[in-house]
Amino acid sequence: MPQIRVLEGDAEVVAASEGPFDLIFSRHGVMFFPDPVRAFQTFGRASTPGASLVFSSFRDWASNPWASELASAAAGEVLPSPGREAGGFAFADPDHVLEILGSSEWAEAEPQAVDFQYVAAEGDDAVSQAFSFFAEIGPASRLVQSLPEVERSAALERMRGVVQSHFDGRAVVFPAAAWIWRAKTGSTAF
Repeated sequence: MPQIRVLEGDAEVVAASEGPFDLIFSRHGVMFFPDPVRAFQTFGRASTPGASLVFSSFRDWASNPWASELASAAAGEVLPSPGREAGGFAFADPDHVLEILGSSEWAEAEPQAVDFQYVAAEGDDAVSQAFSFFAEIGPASRLVQSLPEVERSAALERMRGVVQSHFDGRAVVFPAAAWIWRAKTGSTAF
């Protein structure tokens, strides 16, 4: 499709230099902005009037055991939600996201709750593949990396147990919960 161009770089910098855009979308990336209001203002300024914003973000911590159960297993205790700091669950609270979008002049913001099955790996080696993946990326991985060396093996074994408990004989599957957000720029560009 010749009208589509793919650019790689800092989303705010690319938006500011490459706009205007008719559509801005993100698959689980917007929660990581250190200043989300500034980021969404930048996207608004880089959009055409009436442009669409669509993004996904994880819902609450407890509804995403691929994160909450694994991180708690790594820690050896039940961990609370990480809260609103930049990270995978920063946009779990829809009121907080509405405040961010409203403050950055996006209109008609609306979330849709989506529950899904997160298939971490499939096949004969699914447990090992999923375990390797979660040991490298996500909240449990960061926690394990922060532990003293002498505690890491036990943490990883607890994580492996959680992964094994989600193996159904064909795949490692976790229940998961996300938001799909939609918003529009106003009638004039910012």
